[in-house]
Amino acid sequence: ANVVKSASELSRHVTKMVGGLRVRGEIPTDKVGVPRHAAVAALGACISLLANEVARTGFCRGLQLSVESSGAGPCMRIYGPMLSNEAAAGLRERILSVTEDLPGVAADVERAGLRLIFRRPEAKAC
Repeated sequence: ANVVKSASELSRHVTKMVGGLRVRGEIPTDKVGVPRHAAVAALGACISLLANEVARTGFCRGLQLSVESSGAGPCMRIYGPMLSNEAAAGLRERILSVTEDLPGVAADVERAGLRLIFRRPEAKAC
């Protein structure tokens, strides 16, 4: 089973409150540099945290997740339209607490959302 589908199922209850999660792309399982269960847990937690912040705005048009390729490994960008930069910045500590003990997982906030990278074992830091 794939990481994105499993993580979106894990976070379904909270994303349903904001209009769901639209996904573009998929992570090839062999390209994830961390154990699958850790990748699913980290991505699911990040989606849930972002959905909770978006729910506070009252915006119900959903979240967007896109999977992109980077030199370091698969990169997920999760956006919550109408999420302020301040609210996204406020997520930083919570996101880092989810990912800090997972080697190979890099996470950060960016404008109106989050970026999560699963580094390939041979890749340098992003």
